[in-house]
Amino acid sequence: MPTRASTTSVRIPGDLLDRFDRLARATERTRSYHVIKALEAYIAEQDYLVNLFAEATAEADADPTAVTNADAAANAIAAGLLRPEDLEGPDPVSHEEYEAAQQQSVGWK
Repeated sequence: MPTRASTTSVRIPGDLLDRFDRLARATERTRSYHVIKALEAYIAEQDYLVNLFAEATAEADADPTAVTNADAAANAIAAGLLRPEDLEGPDPVSHEEYEAAQQQSVGWK
């Protein structure tokens, strides 16, 4: 049975396209070859992470001793480990700082 194929288009930043073309020339492979290999690797990684998260969530949901964050915070306050005001105010890390840290942690350059 023949493999189903489809054509798509994407916008690639110029600097990435230059690197992409250098790779294709150096390996004597087509752009399509490299896109397919990159998608296969990316999708395999994302599938793994989605499944890992699903398994962890199911495990946590099945744990009779599990507590919600709100319950954990209430327990910590009741035990004198936290004060209610410790939980108030803005997140200590801004959205921009969080996104920048995520980009750095990936290490894709």
